[in-house]
Amino acid sequence: MAKIYCSKKLNELMIKISHTLDDGIGSSEIGDWNAHLFFYKRAKNLIFVNNKSFYCVIIENVKKSDLKNLDNLFLTRLIDQLTLDNLIERNLAQIIIQKHQPIVFCPTNNNKRVIGTINHYIFNYEVYRNHPVWCDANLGELNSLINDSITRAGRNERRKYGRPSEDMKVLINSLIR
Repeated sequence: MAKIYCSKKLNELMIKISHTLDDGIGSSEIGDWNAHLFFYKRAKNLIFVNNKSFYCVIIENVKKSDLKNLDNLFLTRLIDQLTLDNLIERNLAQIIIQKHQPIVFCPTNNNKRVIGTINHYIFNYEVYRNHPVWCDANLGELNSLINDSITRAGRNERRKYGRPSEDMKVLINSLIR
C-alpha cells in the first residue's frame, strides 16, 4: 500500500483525503510519495516525489475532474515514466501496480527534505520549459532530465551525490528479486 501525502494546495482540491497520519497504515516497500499542485502558464500541474529515491513524476494540464481518478492517473503516468527511463519493462509493471495498490491519500507529512526537493524540481521544470532547446520537448523527456540530474536529496553522508533514476532502479530491483 502506498501513501501519497498531498500538499495543502492540492489538499484543497482533493475529495479522497480521508486518512490522518496516525491511522496505522504501513508504507509501501518502494516508499511513499509526496504530491504538490503547481501552476505553469496558468495550467494546473502535479508533481509526485518518492520519499526514498526522490524520483519524480510530473503530470501536466490536470483538470479538476481528473482528480477523481488521481490514483489511476498517477499509476499510469508512473509506469509510463519508469518504462521511458528504462527502469522497468512494461510486462513487469504489474509488480509496481500491486505494490502501490490501494493508494491512500493523506494530508501533508511536512517532510522538509521532500518538500525542498519538490521546489527544486519545479524550478528545473520551469527552466527546461523556458529553454529554447527543451521548450518543445515532451513531458517524458523533461521528466527524465529531472530524474537523471545529480542531487544530494536523500543522502545522509556529506558530499555524496546521486541520481534519482538510479536510486529508483535499486528500489525496483529489490522488489523483483
